[in-house]
Amino acid sequence: NLKVLEILNKEITSSGKKFIIVDASSHIIKHGRLPGNLLSEVLYKYCKVNNIGYIPLSDSLNESMKKGAETRWHEDGHMNENGYKIFGEEMFRWMENN
Repeated sequence: NLKVLEILNKEITSSGKKFIIVDASSHIIKHGRLPGNLLSEVLYKYCKVNNIGYIPLSDSLNESMKKGAETRWHEDGHMNENGYKIFGEEMFRWMENN
């Protein structure tokens, strides 16, 4: 819940670090449909208002899926090699830009 994020943000920033949320909810929850998109929108706005870093990982994961490249294992839903590659690229991109 948002109270947990508030507490985490305070603890992390008080130690001089930046809190970053990596959001894959609209990829995991029905591949870009509600309620995943709604949750992503709430997280994005919450992060913007509270000066929390936000990485919309779902965008790149969903784009990969549209191109036919799976991002998760069928057996358990965890990210596969392609999903983790995209995750790493997005983290690196965020660090370069911020």
